Amino acid sequence: YDLLFQDVDIVWYKNPLDYFHDKSNPHHDFDMYFQDDGAHTERYAPTSANSGFYYVRNNARTKYLFASLLYAGDIILQSHSHQQALVQIMAEHASLFGLRVKVL
Repeated sequence: YDLLFQDVDIVWYKNPLDYFHDKSNPHHDFDMYFQDDGAHTERYAPTSANSGFYYVRNNARTKYLFASLLYAGDIILQSHSHQQALVQIMAEHASLFGLRVKVL
């Protein structure tokens, strides 16, 4: 199954899955989609992805990303941020393994 994660303060006026499942969407071929963090600080560079909302397609690249994140407890403890660890590992996987990420 694909995964849609969101903070509890997000309200939907339309079904968001329609956007992600629409093959005519020019952004359909991405593995992961994130909400833009807005702050664009160095801490969340290079993507400024916000872990308060993301959609993940179930494939080998995303499974490997989340397996790697499970082993990144030291990064989370050091940075005091699961978001920073996720963005760091995500950038590494995009560079090394072809993970395709879109920040909306």
